[in-house]
Amino acid sequence: MDFQLPYGEWIRLFRRHGFTVEDLIELRPAPSARTTYPWFAPLEWARRYPAENIWVVRREG
Repeated sequence: MDFQLPYGEWIRLFRRHGFTVEDLIELRPAPSARTTYPWFAPLEWARRYPAENIWVVRREG
């Protein structure tokens, strides 16, 4: 089973708990990258659709 919140839900969750989203960095592998997760995100797919993200948030107040 895999469960992921949509980005809009993440933003609402962060705001509800007093955070402001400052940046969302969508990581893409370099052309020379090798994967250890070929069943999860093949390289060609991960280059088009980021498989990992970095959320930069700041606590208000």
